[in-house]
This record gives sequence, C-alpha cells and structure tokens, in this order.
Amino acid sequence: MREEANTGFTILIFSNIHQVMHAEKIIADKGYPYRIVPVPSNLSSECGLCIRIESSYLDSILSDLQNIKVEIHTLNNEP
Repeated sequence: MREEANTGFTILIFSNIHQVMHAEKIIADKGYPYRIVPVPSNLSSECGLCIRIESSYLDSILSDLQNIKVEIHTLNNEP
C-alpha cells in the first residue's frame, strides 16, 4: 500500500467489517493504493474500520465495487 503526496483522499465507510474486507480484497487485487484506517468518530460509529483511497481512483474503485455488489455506506472527501 502506498500513498502519493499532494493528492486528495476519499474515505469509504461500510456498514460492517465483512464489507470492508471484501472491498479491500478487490481494491488490493486491482492494485489501487489504499489504507485501512479507523473510521473518524465524527463520521460514523457503526463499523470501526474504513478504507482511505486516493480520490483520483474513486470512479474506478466505485465501478469495481458496484460490479460485485459491495455497498458503500458513506463517502467522505478529505484534503
């Protein structure tokens, strides 16, 4: 997993840890840079983990996850 400097990020929040793990497998298999991080407490307390991705990959990742019916609970952009 790597992160490039000077890019925005999007937090993908899921309803449960099983969805996080399923999404992580797809994201990792496709080679997208990502990081598993704790969900910021001001965003949600349902599932303790979320996936942080580079915003430039958002459309591709959303398409890949939609194809396998992984449901994202919330998207949150951060600088």
